[in-house]
Formats: sequence, structure tokens, C-alpha cells
Amino acid sequence: MKRILFFLLIAILIIHISYAITYYVTPIKQEGNPGEILSYNITIFNNDSFTRNLQFTFLDWPLSSFSPSHLMTLEPGETKSVVLNIVIPTNTIPNLKYYLNTFVSDYSKKDVTVKIPIIANVILSSLGKINVTQIVAPAQIDPRYEFDVKVGIMNVFEIRNITLILNIYNTTDPLTPPIYSSRIDRPINTGNMTIVFSRIKLTDDQVPGTYFIKTELYDGSTMISNLTGEFEVVGYSDISYEIEEKTTLFEKSVIFKFYNKGTRESGNVIHTQAVPSLDLILLKKIEGNGEKVGNGIRWVYNVAPKSTVEIGYTVSYVPVVIFPFIVLALIYVVYYVNRKIIVEKEIIEVHKVDHAFSFKILLKVKNVSFGAFREIVIQEPVPAFISSVGGFGTIEARIVKKGAHKNLVWEVNELKAGEELTISYKMKTKLHILGKINLPCARVKFVDNKGKRHEKKSNTLSFEVLSKV
Repeated sequence: MKRILFFLLIAILIIHISYAITYYVTPIKQEGNPGEILSYNITIFNNDSFTRNLQFTFLDWPLSSFSPSHLMTLEPGETKSVVLNIVIPTNTIPNLKYYLNTFVSDYSKKDVTVKIPIIANVILSSLGKINVTQIVAPAQIDPRYEFDVKVGIMNVFEIRNITLILNIYNTTDPLTPPIYSSRIDRPINTGNMTIVFSRIKLTDDQVPGTYFIKTELYDGSTMISNLTGEFEVVGYSDISYEIEEKTTLFEKSVIFKFYNKGTRESGNVIHTQAVPSLDLILLKKIEGNGEKVGNGIRWVYNVAPKSTVEIGYTVSYVPVVIFPFIVLALIYVVYYVNRKIIVEKEIIEVHKVDHAFSFKILLKVKNVSFGAFREIVIQEPVPAFISSVGGFGTIEARIVKKGAHKNLVWEVNELKAGEELTISYKMKTKLHILGKINLPCARVKFVDNKGKRHEKKSNTLSFEVLSKV
């Protein structure tokens, strides 16, 4: 009976202190190799109405410590934490889960101790036994093309499933994210081997400079080895161009737009463009650093990365367009300067007389030159169908016969510059004349002020006689 009462008393004390003190454990490092340190954060709550003086102990493994101390004073309602550090014994069997205990007791009240369970995972790590030994990558990379990176690994441990991560950085700043990342998960045998990251491709506009390759080798979630290398991203120029041509009646412009989509300057580039011969003659302007060479134009230009350079030329067709007008103007000037005399003939009256026709002709002769003419002789042929001629005006004509042909002839000694001579006469047709009647042109012969003889013809005349007349 006394023994039963003793155990009941102990149970009441345990229940009391367990209720008065509550806790929770947060693992900081729960897994490790033999010889490594595991850490746990233990948080204690005093739910009682009086002060508790607590003491922590750990007895399962020989090497342990509490930080900041294994003693703790908790006021009513107060919460505090302590960190338990445990060294895994070197003779611990790996690849097992260990259930350990930490005890906390109130040494001032002599209460029964509370047991706090802790779990420890002991592993046998490959750390230091599987290593990245080398990184083989091209010394220079053109970002437009794919490349491979070879990673050498030495395994002196055992056959293992590993994860190999490759990251490429453009800086050594650890906070900067990689510009490229890849991973390979695979088993590896013991000994030396090479893992290849193939067909790596950077962006085409990657800035030239030094870049860093970092490999990280993981056994599970633990990084067991890493190695860093570097390479150079080289710049390149990639020139494309388009032609823009505009043509109007008066002008043509040809523009070449060169765009460098690369990452470095193009350097001095020579562009030679053949130009049609006429365009080369009518060349008005050359855009850019260009010059005429042979039957074309040659430019030397330099295009910065992601920039455009425009070159070209302009042709003016104004001379070609106005040339005909200039020629016509010159012809007119020459004609106007060199014109001498104007001879015009017209019918001014037509009458029906006894089934025949009588018509009056007016003949004008005008000196349009800048000098006087002399020895003016005017000859008017008389057609065979004319029966009579008469009705002369102020200047009488004489009739000159030459074989079967007759001519009316007027002679004038002088015709001054700007002076006009008007002659009129009448002709009468024979009977039974029907159809179209043509009157030949008159001829004027004269001598200019330089003594040179000239001849000028008038226009011809025609009229029609209908049958019903």
C-alpha cells in the first residue's frame, strides 16, 4: 500500500510539472555524419504562477552542451529558449535514426524531471570522397553558337546517385542570379568520369567580357564539392541592310540603312555601289563618307552595336527635265533673231459670176528682221484654170509668161525693218470647174543688208466648188 501511494505521488508531480512547463523543439541541424555536431532549439513556457528554476541535462551521448547555459530561470508566464548541441560519436552506426532524450527539472522545487524527445539522423556522407576535379570549357565563346562544358569527377566512395548543377554568372557577386543554369541527375561509379553539359546557348546579345562557370555537386541535399572556372564572351558584329529608294519627276534618292545587331563595333566597312551612268552624271549629293570611284560610289562606315548608319546618294533630274525647254527656247531665240520676212496669202472674197467663181486674194509681205531689204521680187503663179486676173490694188503687177505658165510679178526697191507690204488682186475661174481648187504658194525673193540673196514662200490656198453650184 505504501508503494502504491508513492507511485501515485510521483505521477501527480509529473503531471503537475508537465502541465506547468510546456515546450517545443525546432531542429537546426538534425542530420550528420559521425563526428559532426547536431543542433536543436528548445523553447520552454512557464504556465505556472510562481518562478521556476530549471536545469537541462543530456545523457545519451557523452559530448553535448546547452547555450547560453544549462540553467534557466523562468518567471510566471515567461518564455525562453536554449540551444542543444550534440556531437555524434565517431563509433555511431550510420544510416540509422536515433531517438534521444533531453531532461528538464526544477531543482529548487525538487520536482520530477520532464523528458523532451529528440530525433537524430546519422548518415555516412560522401563529403570529401566525391569531388569535382576539373571544368573544361572553350576559352572564348561566341554567344551566337552552342558550346559544351565537360566536368571531371573523382569518386573514391561508392556507387552513388548525385546531382551536378552548372551555373554561369557574369559577375562574382554571390547575390547575382546566374544567366544560365542546368542540372544533371545520375548515378556515378567509383573512379574518374566526365559529365558533359552539351549544347549550352547564351543569348545573342550577351555583353562581351569575362564570365564565370560554377559547378556544385550534391549528394542528396548536401553539397559535397564545387569548382569554379571562367571563359571570355567575345563580341561580334552582324551587319544587315535595307535599301530605300524614292523617285520623283525631279529627283531620286537611294538610302542604304546598315544595322549592326552584334555586340561590338563593325570597324571600317567598305560598301561599293554601282550607279547608272546618267545618275552618276546628274549626281547631286552623297550621304555619308562616300566618294565617286569609277562607275559607282564607295563608302567607308563604322556601325556601333545595336545602331544604324545611313548612307546614300541623291540624283537631280532637273537638268534633264528642263533641257527640252531650254532647247526649244534656244531654237525660238535663233529663229527669232534670224527670221527675215513673213509672206502670208489669204482669200478675202468669193463671188459666183455666170457659173464661174471670182475671188479676191490678199498677199502680205512683212520685213520682221532688224535690217532693210532691197530688190524685192514677188512672184504669184497663175493656175491654168484661171481665165482672167485683175483688180490690182495700189501696186500694179505685170504678167510674165514662160512657156505655158504665167506669173504675176511685183517688184519693190526697198522694204525697211518692220515695214509691211500689202498686195491685192482678183482671179476668175473658167466654166465647169468642180471639186477642190488649190492655189499655189507665192514666192518672194530679196537681198538683205549684207548682200545675201534669199527666197521665201507663202502658204498655199484651197477651196472647194460643189456640183450643185
